[in-house]
Amino acid sequence: MVSKILTSLRDTCHVPDDVEVTLEGNPTSIETSRLRAFRAAGINRLSLGIQALNDTDLRFFGRDHTTANARRAIQVALDVFDRRVSLDMIWGRPNQTVTAWEQELRDIASYGASHLSLYQLTVERGTPLFRAVGDGHVRVPMDDAAAEMYEATVETAARVGYDQYEVSSFAKDGERRNRSRHNQSYWKGVDYIGIGPGAHGRLYDSGGTRLRTFRVCVLFASDIRRKNLADST
Repeated sequence: MVSKILTSLRDTCHVPDDVEVTLEGNPTSIETSRLRAFRAAGINRLSLGIQALNDTDLRFFGRDHTTANARRAIQVALDVFDRRVSLDMIWGRPNQTVTAWEQELRDIASYGASHLSLYQLTVERGTPLFRAVGDGHVRVPMDDAAAEMYEATVETAARVGYDQYEVSSFAKDGERRNRSRHNQSYWKGVDYIGIGPGAHGRLYDSGGTRLRTFRVCVLFASDIRRKNLADST
């Protein structure tokens, strides 16, 4: 499926040779076994949802992988994708201390991936976690503690060689080539197309009018149909 999608895009759109093609994946044993196939299909950058290097917290989040799975997936991914890997972590977890987070951050940084995405845990209204925090069954760092943890995130990341270029994004050695291009496009207001159920797109026509997501999908589908008709004649 991934190969077919990328082939369709290349047949339909102008795709530069140095395009960044990122796939988001989970570090389960099943997905790890498919990484070489993803690379062969044209994926050249991988974002791994590690979330935590702590089995207790992974179970709390309902994740399907263990810390051992995560470490194995990181090693395989770094080899397959020539270190063009982003490791996603969550801080501000229940009962997490600043000291424990700093140690965990140093641990994940020691793998030498090109990018780290370090997100604060968001307690969304209407979720089981929101109710558990409200009832006092789960304790997460509050404002002052969260602020201290954020400062520790930025400072620790810098000490281990990762420079912050966005709120939650850190590039290895501060090199521009290690930054996520699609992340930067959101901040810079660059157009992008969302394809598929629930996908979000941002696209303006030449007159400066923003096109709705569903219209973007229709336009994209129309382009494909026109090309198919042209190829068949």
